[in-house]
Amino acid sequence: MNEEELNIKIAQYRELGRKWNVQSQLIWQIPSIVIVISGVLLGIAFHIDDNFIRGIIVLITAFWVLTMIIFLVKTRMFQDYASLMMEKIEKEWKDTTPSIDVLFVETGDVIDFLENKGILKRYPLVYQMKHQSAYRFLVTSCFLWFILLLYLGMSYLMK
Repeated sequence: MNEEELNIKIAQYRELGRKWNVQSQLIWQIPSIVIVISGVLLGIAFHIDDNFIRGIIVLITAFWVLTMIIFLVKTRMFQDYASLMMEKIEKEWKDTTPSIDVLFVETGDVIDFLENKGILKRYPLVYQMKHQSAYRFLVTSCFLWFILLLYLGMSYLMK
């Protein structure tokens, strides 16, 4: 790999790392935004006496939550893409320079690494949650919130 190719790879790696960080922040911010905005919309809905209008507002909130779930899934998809591309670049570097270590972005990989080094004993709760996915928990929580809002909205429209 000549110097120009190396500089391009370094620039790509930095950009992928930057995007990965932004997407990681979004993955954790989206559920918080969902809770706040849907709470405000529900507060408005329950201050309205007309059940039909209340039902419409709750259904609009439910579909907004669904839209955020789709955004959350897409954000994770792009984060996974960035992770795979970073791993590919790291592998190319490791093949040419064996002293370079691969950086982990997946929790399971970090847990395995810490376990091999004997450090994981300090984090027993983390070890118990090795196969749990915070991302799946976030998506499932948002989806359950969507189902509840859909039910509430439909029940107010039926009154």
